[in-house]
Amino acid sequence: MQSAQSEAQHPWHWPVFTTTGGGRVIVLRAYDTELAELTVYSDARSQKMAELAGDARCSLVFYNPDHRTQLRCRGVAEVLTKAGKRKRLWEALEVASRQNYASNNAPGSHLEAPGDGRPAGSAKSTLTASEDWFPNFAVVHIRQIECDFLQLARDGHLRAKFSLQSPLETYSWRVP
Repeated sequence: MQSAQSEAQHPWHWPVFTTTGGGRVIVLRAYDTELAELTVYSDARSQKMAELAGDARCSLVFYNPDHRTQLRCRGVAEVLTKAGKRKRLWEALEVASRQNYASNNAPGSHLEAPGDGRPAGSAKSTLTASEDWFPNFAVVHIRQIECDFLQLARDGHLRAKFSLQSPLETYSWRVP
């Protein structure tokens, strides 16, 4: 997990993030081993943010096709509201990543023609990082409660369940 947060080519860098309304592929931005906490970014206007406001339970599913391993982490999301820390994370993003928050409308909004919803007449390559987009930037910390690990193998699959709740961290083997 440590290398997945910083290596874009790592298969676990791109997990599926699920809420009550479904799942989407996102980028794992950080992992804190001490807190058992994963961090992802989202557009504050997205449907998943509205879903998390109503029910903070969520999951992240990671898959590594080379090792044929799946890790499913169930947790509780907390949206970072402190502007100072959010601002530091925003400023650390590359301009190309900030441009993902430049749309005039919320993700999923209707468009009359194919496009990305950015201001008319602007190409992504000509947009500069605007502070106007900062309100659209959300940081989500996901405190893991439990993880389910699955190893696929021709001679038999293996599965284990890990509980990360304090004070005891426990695991048990499960039928795949």
